Amino acid sequence: MWIFLDTNIYYNQWNLDGANFNAFRNFCNNTGAKLLLPEIVRREVQNKYESEVSAAQTELNKAAQKLTKLGVTDHGVSGTVANINYDFYAVVREQFRRVLDVPYGAVPHSDLVTKALAPKLPFRDGEKGYRDALMWLSVLDFARSLNYQGDIHFINNNSKDFYLNKSGSLELHPDLKQDIIDREIIATVIPYVALNDFVEARVPKDQHGIVWNEFYDEYNGELDRAVSMAAIEWLDDAPLVELRASFTAAGYPSAIMEGAFAANFEDWDGVEDSSILSMRKIDDERYFIDYGFDLRQLEVKLISPTSGHSYSFGNFGGYIDTEVDNEITTTTFFMRADFTASVIFNVESGQVEKVDMNGITIRSRH
Repeated sequence: MWIFLDTNIYYNQWNLDGANFNAFRNFCNNTGAKLLLPEIVRREVQNKYESEVSAAQTELNKAAQKLTKLGVTDHGVSGTVANINYDFYAVVREQFRRVLDVPYGAVPHSDLVTKALAPKLPFRDGEKGYRDALMWLSVLDFARSLNYQGDIHFINNNSKDFYLNKSGSLELHPDLKQDIIDREIIATVIPYVALNDFVEARVPKDQHGIVWNEFYDEYNGELDRAVSMAAIEWLDDAPLVELRASFTAAGYPSAIMEGAFAANFEDWDGVEDSSILSMRKIDDERYFIDYGFDLRQLEVKLISPTSGHSYSFGNFGGYIDTEVDNEITTTTFFMRADFTASVIFNVESGQVEKVDMNGITIRSRH
């Protein structure tokens, strides 16, 4: 998913710290959605901020002069604002993990001239709309250059130059739809007028009221401990027919469990590559978490009667040990597997309350 915000969405949200931006940022960082940042938008927001600062300095100067005329000399008001070090691009890059820079230098000038002479939106009579046209075409050309085929959520409150509102349903103006057709772009552009429209439509508040990575950084130790224990218990209790299917799906010999009447598992190295796949709030204390992880050194012991153990593991590859104890044969080897689990976590106690194992994918040995 790509999401575009025009300059008018950033205006007066210089630090991106409003309620909608907080929910939007969490959504992007949690889900992997990518924020499109056209060069023209980046430069324009920076210029508007600097203009706002300049205007504020002018107002301060006027206030200082008025106070002085009133005989108030010790007023402490100065028109000089020190240490202005605002960098809009740095603010965006610091807050959003996945940002795609969209240049405008590749937009052919001839395309802009054609739209201006027609005129086709976002150009209007009198050649107004150059900036909007440059922004729009740069986004389309960027999508075409990457052969992007997903959704582009396009958020811009300049509705008169971009949208039509038919019976309460917002859609792109036909001129802009034609641009998409002319460029043979497969991506779907979904329009919004305000950031709040996107948040209300796409951001489940019970899922994105918290940053998943920050939650993970704080609690992954307890989460990993609980899911590794649950995984071993789950494997030990798993039906042998299901284990056989998982092994063969990973390319293990089909006869690997021939004659086995029990299987035991032990985790040697703990959890690796764990992550929160999704999470949502249940109540003030508890969260429901979909969790992914792998166990890198998972010892497997297959137990079978010696009389029925006839399979040769000569071409099995890797470590394998076969131990015969009278009538029982134990075959031991190591595997690596990926798991998914559903977890209920209590932030008040800092502990996992419940784990449900959902699935396993045994990694191929080849």
